[in-house]
Amino acid sequence: MQRLKPKTLLIVEDNVEVRQAIAEVLALSGWRVLEASNGIHGLRLFKNHLPDVVLTDVVMGGLDGFQLTAGIKSISPQAVVIIMTAFNAPDLREKARDAGAREFLRKPFEPRELFAALARSLGNSINEQES
Repeated sequence: MQRLKPKTLLIVEDNVEVRQAIAEVLALSGWRVLEASNGIHGLRLFKNHLPDVVLTDVVMGGLDGFQLTAGIKSISPQAVVIIMTAFNAPDLREKARDAGAREFLRKPFEPRELFAALARSLGNSINEQES
């Protein structure tokens, strides 16, 4: 049985170094990566490209990650959203789940943690060696 793998992932992150590092890891693993520096741009890219997965930071200008997730879910209720943050507030994980995110990652994270979150979110096996 052939494994299904999404083709496109949208990263919405205002820190350019973090965004580019994640994009590079994903691109090297065969993903088509779209990048947005804020929630407003991220929502626009989502509407125009309907990526398979959205990976978004929480704290950003314009729309925060929770507002972005709500906007995405209003367009596509089945959209796969993974929220990431450097903050360690206990209520953020619950708030992410309530917003409709499938996964929650605390930054910094290792590539294997990202690929595990992607696999759980998509219900299939994805690892960093697949292309």
